[in-house]
Amino acid sequence: GVRSVRFSQDGQVLWAGAADHSIVGLSPTGALAWRNPTAHRDAVSKVTLIDEHLIGSGDDSGAVKVWDARQAPERPVMAFDLFQVSDTN
Repeated sequence: GVRSVRFSQDGQVLWAGAADHSIVGLSPTGALAWRNPTAHRDAVSKVTLIDEHLIGSGDDSGAVKVWDARQAPERPVMAFDLFQVSDTN
């Protein structure tokens, strides 16, 4: 199911991240504007808008990616993994 949604600043695209690892952008009519069915290796837990073209996303394993909506959705413009450090004391 859908885990995170955000509207674009102009209200013309609804961005959604889902448990099936996908990110989609939908127009106000429901038409698919942008889609990556395999955006993350784990469930997408958060999508956020950085500016009018850049979308940030994070997954349950700590991976963070930045996408440019003006480009084809196959590859993020930036990606990195955040690892949780545990204290064993």
